[in-house]
Amino acid sequence: MRISRLFSNRFCSERVMTGSEYLTEQAIAHETAWDLWQNIMALGIITIGLMLLAYVQLRRIKKFK
Repeated sequence: MRISRLFSNRFCSERVMTGSEYLTEQAIAHETAWDLWQNIMALGIITIGLMLLAYVQLRRIKKFK
């Protein structure tokens, strides 16, 4: 069943589409849950890695001169 419709009146005309249709139109993989989570997981891993590197650099600073 296709839910998308074309609304038309004198003020605006806008296509209403489902989220799945929008993702397909934007060429974003969304067939499985992993397809939707892989970018978020990658950003989380990069964030943790950079925080770890920052922690190591802060630990290496000489506290007393």
